[in-house]
Amino acid sequence: MFADPIYSLELGVLCGLYLWDYVDGKQGSNLARRYRPFPLPSQRDARYRPPDVSIVVPTIDWDEDLPDHLLTWLSNKPREVIFVTVGRALSRLQKELEAAPGVKQAMDESGAQISIYSVPEANKRTQLCRGINQATGSIIALVDDDALWTTREVLTNLLAPFQQDDIGLVGGPIDSYVPTERQNSKVISGWEVAALRIRQRRENGMAAFYAADGSTNFTVSGLTMLLRAEIVKDPYFQHLFTNDMWNGMKQNTGDDGFITRYILYQHHLPDRHRSSVQPRQWRLGIQLRPEARVLTSLMRTNAFAHQSKRWYRSGLRLRLTCLIYEPGYHKMKTTAPYMARKMAAVVE
Repeated sequence: MFADPIYSLELGVLCGLYLWDYVDGKQGSNLARRYRPFPLPSQRDARYRPPDVSIVVPTIDWDEDLPDHLLTWLSNKPREVIFVTVGRALSRLQKELEAAPGVKQAMDESGAQISIYSVPEANKRTQLCRGINQATGSIIALVDDDALWTTREVLTNLLAPFQQDDIGLVGGPIDSYVPTERQNSKVISGWEVAALRIRQRRENGMAAFYAADGSTNFTVSGLTMLLRAEIVKDPYFQHLFTNDMWNGMKQNTGDDGFITRYILYQHHLPDRHRSSVQPRQWRLGIQLRPEARVLTSLMRTNAFAHQSKRWYRSGLRLRLTCLIYEPGYHKMKTTAPYMARKMAAVVE
C-alpha cells in the first residue's frame, strides 16, 4: 500500500519546515556566539562622558516607583533629566518629585538638573520632541518612566559605541524586574512568567542580528536608547517622526520602531537632501554588557495580553512598512540582509 500522495506532500512540507526552523535556530545561535561588545575607552580617550547626556522622559500616568527609577538615572551623573508630561499633570509631577526621599540629595551629588515641561495633549512622539528640543547634551537618552538602571555604569557602557563616528543609535540589554516577594512559584502569576520568557529570549536575538549585519531584532528598545543629538534635533527627522502615517492615521506609538528604521535606512529616503544633517549611512551600536542592563516591571494580570496585542500590531506595522514602503525589501537587503530575511519570514 502506498501512502496517499496528498498526505505524503503534507508530511514532507512539515518535515521541511521543521528542518528549516532547526537550521535557522542553529545559525542564530552561532551568530550570537560571534557577537562582541564594544570596548570601553579610557577616561582620557573617551569622546563622550555621562555629563554629555540629556535624559528625556515622556510620562503621563506614572506609578509610585518613578522616584526610585529617577535615582538610578541620577546615579549615572547625566547632564540633566527632562520630564515631559501633559499640562494637567505638570504640577502633580513636580510636587511628587520634590517630596520624594533622596531626589534632592541625588541631584546635588550628580550635578544634574531636573526640568519638567508639558504639551497640550498626550502624545508620546510630541512629548519626546519637546524634551529633545529643550535638551542641551550632545547625546540624548530617550528613557521610559518605568526604566530601572541596574548600575552606575549604564551610561558609561552605552556611550562606548559612540567612539565610532558613524554610530547614531545605541541600545543595551533589557530584562525584567521581579520584586523579591514575588520570586516564589506560589506568588508569581502566569502572566509574569510569560513576559519573563519572552523578554529573556530577546538578548540572544540582539546578539545574532548584530553579528550578522549590524542590525537588531527589528527594534532597539525604547526603554532606554541613546542617540546623537544632531540626528533627533534635525527638523527633517522631527517632521517625519511626528507625521508618521499608517492607513491614513497619524501614529503615536511605535516610536522606537520608527527611530530604529530611520537610523538604519534614512539614507535610502528620496527627500533625504532636506535634512540639516550631513547625509551619511548611520549604524546601530548594540552594547550587550551586564553593566548596561536596564530592567522594567512586569504586568501581573491579563493586561499583559492586551499589551502584547498592541506590541504585535505595532511590530506588524513596522515590518510591513520596512518591507513594502520605506525602504522596501530590496533596499533593506543592501543595508541589513539578515534583518530583511528574518523580517520577511515573520510576516509570512
